[in-house]
Amino acid sequence: MCTCSSSSISKQIKVLIAICFVFIVGTGCANNVHDSFAMWQGYVITLPENATPADQKWGKYLYNHLLKRASEAKYVAYASGPADYYKLQIVIDSSMKSDYKVICGKGSVTMKVKNEKDVVWMLYQVMKKIGDEDARISSDDLPPAMLTMNDTTAMLPFEYREAYFEPNTVVDDSPIFGMNNVSSDWGLWGHHLPTAIGKDAPNSVYATVDGEKYEDQYCFSSEDTYKRIESYIIDNFGDGHKQSYRFSIFPNDDDCVCMCAQCKAAGNTPKNATPAVTKLILRLAKRFPLHRFYTSCYLSTKTPPTTEFPDNVGVVISAMDFPLKEGGTKNAGKFTDLVEQWQKVTPHIYVWDYVNNFDDYFTPFPSLYVMQERLKYYCDLGVKGVFLNGSGYSYSSFGDMQNYVLAALMINPYWNVDELVARYFNQYFPTTAEMLTDYCLKLEKAAQTNKASLNLYGGVYDAIGEYLDTDEFANFYDEIGKSLKSAKGDEHTRLSKFYLALTYTRLELARIAATGDDGCAVKNGISVKIKPEVSEMVNHLMDYKGFEDMSSFCEKEDDLMGDYINGWKTIIDTPQLPNLILSQKVTALSKLDEGYENLEMLTDGIHGIAANYHSGWIISSLNPQLILSVPVASAQNAHSITLSFLHSPHFHIFAPKSVEVIKNNSESVVLKVPEPIGDKPQELVTVSGNINLSGAKSLTVKITRQDGKRKNIACDEIQLNP
Repeated sequence: MCTCSSSSISKQIKVLIAICFVFIVGTGCANNVHDSFAMWQGYVITLPENATPADQKWGKYLYNHLLKRASEAKYVAYASGPADYYKLQIVIDSSMKSDYKVICGKGSVTMKVKNEKDVVWMLYQVMKKIGDEDARISSDDLPPAMLTMNDTTAMLPFEYREAYFEPNTVVDDSPIFGMNNVSSDWGLWGHHLPTAIGKDAPNSVYATVDGEKYEDQYCFSSEDTYKRIESYIIDNFGDGHKQSYRFSIFPNDDDCVCMCAQCKAAGNTPKNATPAVTKLILRLAKRFPLHRFYTSCYLSTKTPPTTEFPDNVGVVISAMDFPLKEGGTKNAGKFTDLVEQWQKVTPHIYVWDYVNNFDDYFTPFPSLYVMQERLKYYCDLGVKGVFLNGSGYSYSSFGDMQNYVLAALMINPYWNVDELVARYFNQYFPTTAEMLTDYCLKLEKAAQTNKASLNLYGGVYDAIGEYLDTDEFANFYDEIGKSLKSAKGDEHTRLSKFYLALTYTRLELARIAATGDDGCAVKNGISVKIKPEVSEMVNHLMDYKGFEDMSSFCEKEDDLMGDYINGWKTIIDTPQLPNLILSQKVTALSKLDEGYENLEMLTDGIHGIAANYHSGWIISSLNPQLILSVPVASAQNAHSITLSFLHSPHFHIFAPKSVEVIKNNSESVVLKVPEPIGDKPQELVTVSGNINLSGAKSLTVKITRQDGKRKNIACDEIQLNP
């Protein structure tokens, strides 16, 4: 257990800094470099003296897998072989002070590993290196090697390492990357407690909030809650004797806290669920001493408990409130304090961090430089594990490359990011590697020099403010399109998906620009006309149906791509109403939300897209009303007004409660707001009515939000129609 004194924590951090220094020395200075593999006649997997069962198991594993990759069986031998065969040896030594060693000799490489969980990664590193140098051994299917076969002694900074990207969701591939996998290492992960509770649960498992049962959160003092989790563990994972699993016992992803009599007696307050959650976890940990249990440090469980945890209990700390920007660790006092507070309770600290824009998987998101900085920082803090939340089972632009680079950085945070990026692209994109590497690193450098934090829930408009140069992107997009015509095989398939994702971004940029340069439309009097090339791009997006992992561009699992395409088709196919105030300036009379100060989109002639609340919507959440002043000098003969709104409850956006139009601060008309259909995840709501603007000197529009928390409004076009 951690003694938790400030001096012990300081010593721990110094030790970890020293360990990180081992990375630099151990991997950067080679006493011996392996002989070229290709100069030898074959390979023999040898066994150490007094070989243990583990040595024999993994030696046989290396033999079998290398044999499968050999063009002829004669090139691989086991235990003994000719003198002109390269000698490979794997040794499992739990007494090592380091986590692994690579020892190079004349025609030999010995790999020593402390923990068996790291053996597969090491063996595939050497098989990849052999395949790169020796055409008789096939290794094109393996990710680029991270290690160089030099004399190396190193510690691994984290016991748990996972980047949650699509390539790492395949359980059998995770050990090859040197990573863990939530599907194989956890019995419960994240906010998946409902899986254990079940859908037929009695009312007693649910939280009591404001005196009423609340089914979106659990009561952690309920005996039924405990019994259901206990049964789930026994039925699916046993008591841990055959295999030990990790279990996350997290509240659901909201900040409501159960305040029933039992939870209050445990110590719960309206903003702190830690006491009841901790009591349940400690009970489970005692019941299953061979399994490991983790609470969360997030929303209602940020406050650490007052007693130390047993050795099979830890915490997963969310980095959601830790700004994702270069240099952020220099001003990370609050996060450092949070970790150190939890270290007084348990040494088993994991961090849940974020490496994607979860509202836009398709626009490249340059998080590698900043994440390298953070991984070094986590190492120095004494963090034991990191889970880097990416796009999961969904495709994301550069996600496959980021998966590889982040896997490497979790093994050694001091490896060179630029070299890792180039290594990945050189293997998988042989004809376009230079272009992809240059553009990827250009984005990384732009994000590095920008003072703004990377937005984890933003649109393309946010990316422009953080790192995305629109002209450079347009040129890059065109070059990828040209390269696609000549690319072949696997590279063509990968480029096709990449180009498809970039087409989404290109359309978003065109939507933002509207009738401006590189926009999606041109002015046609007091209306607009969509450019033909927009239709071509929208039609190209239909190819997403050929890829199962591209049905959504964000963390929402619905077929958003289909909805997004239909939104564009509606814009293209529907004749635009003439607008007497097209491109004229609307001003706000109420406070605007940060990032939504640009009201030009309200009169740009291009409607928003329901499937993407970032596409052309002005979102208002600060005041009960959004109050706008609308120009009327050129609209004296207007006979009607039309406004567009988004209704998308999943994103806490609702059609307005009411819309009032006021002429000359005296004559008022209240427009009828149609009821949303209700069964659609998102839809456009059009509010319109007749008006008489003859003699109007001013026109004010008051849009009132629905009653209740987080019921925001999103407004798009305001049209004064002749």
